[in-house]
Amino acid sequence: MSDGSLTCFRHRVTALGRRRLAGAQARGIWPAHVFEGSTALKDRRLARTLDNASLPSGLGRALARMGRALDSDHGAGGSDGPDHGSSGGGGGGGD
Repeated sequence: MSDGSLTCFRHRVTALGRRRLAGAQARGIWPAHVFEGSTALKDRRLARTLDNASLPSGLGRALARMGRALDSDHGAGGSDGPDHGSSGGGGGGGD
C-alpha cells in the first residue's frame, strides 16, 4: 500500500495505519465485526459458519495482485519481480 499504512517489506501496520484504523473505528464507518471479528456478530449461527469457513488456496495472492493492479501509483510497465534492470543478452558467435 502506497499511502504509508503498511510497511513496504513485511506489510505490517505502521503507526499511521493504526491511527487511521482507530479513527475509522471511532467514526463507526465500518461494522463492528470488521474490527472485532465474528464475536461481534449477534447471529451466533452466522458467526459459527464464518469461523468454520476456509478460504480457497491462493486467494490472498490473487487479491494482492488485483490490489497492485488497481493501485494508481503502480506503474503500467513495471516489473513484479525484484530485478528491475537488465543484464543484457548473451549473444553467441559460432559456427
